Amino acid sequence: MAIQTITTKELRTNLPKIKQAVDQGQSFVLIYRSRPFAQLSPLAKQAMPKNRTIDISTLPAVGMWKTRIKRASGTKAFLEQLRQQAWAR
Repeated sequence: MAIQTITTKELRTNLPKIKQAVDQGQSFVLIYRSRPFAQLSPLAKQAMPKNRTIDISTLPAVGMWKTRIKRASGTKAFLEQLRQQAWAR
């Protein structure tokens, strides 16, 4: 399949159709302000197993909380810890 060029506006308005095309193996070059800036292509099947879990504590945005919040057993406990720390100030 040839690589198709689309604008970011087309991506926003036609995301379900474009996602389906990517699932079928189509690749796209994204254009922003008349310049290509990214390529959207399907991942290799070996790279993304279906039952893969992601440890979010390794992500940079989550990592900033490692020193501030103790490991919570769930979302409710995590929010309670945040509120306690905020109200303790």
